Amino acid sequence: PFIANPGQINQFFLGIINLSSVVNLGHLTISVLPQIILVVLTALAQYFQTKMLMPNKTATYPNKKSHSDISEMMSKQMLYFGPLLTLFIGIKFPAGLSLYWLVSTVFAIIQQSSLLKKDKKLFKKDKQPG
Repeated sequence: PFIANPGQINQFFLGIINLSSVVNLGHLTISVLPQIILVVLTALAQYFQTKMLMPNKTATYPNKKSHSDISEMMSKQMLYFGPLLTLFIGIKFPAGLSLYWLVSTVFAIIQQSSLLKKDKKLFKKDKQPG
């Protein structure tokens, strides 16, 4: 065969979190604490990513102090609803899903911050006379 049978796949991440386990809210033990921490970190990362993507009101609408349109209300709701949904789903599903979401969200935050830095540099360059 091309690939040998590994026999058994290790389901532990860093020897701490069982990626196939689900938190039983009726029977909390110290062994599920790393998974709960992983779920909370995932929700926090999604909160920061959503916060990062929200437009700056003063930059977008400099003449208006409060601009309440539908998109602003939706993004504000998603700022809080998305991480809460992540908490709920992360507790109900195996820890592997939370780990996947955390890693992809962290990479998205890194990518978005680098793009925002480049965008600021281009904006400053365009504003300079010459």
